[in-house]
Amino acid sequence: MIARLKRRSEFLRVARAQIKWVTPGLILQARKRTASDKEADSAPGETPAIRIGFTVSRKVGGAVERNRA
Repeated sequence: MIARLKRRSEFLRVARAQIKWVTPGLILQARKRTASDKEADSAPGETPAIRIGFTVSRKVGGAVERNRA
């Protein structure tokens, strides 16, 4: 199961981990998950969810264009 990062606080927590890979078209940030993260995201006996979030720069365009991207 893949879940989404939706709150600013979740994105900031990942950024604080300072694990980053940079390429010309993409910046990937990651964070190791703690036991409390895994317990909160999944039901007992279920494989912990992978969580992913997307942000798009205003350079791409207005809100409609960024949502389409």
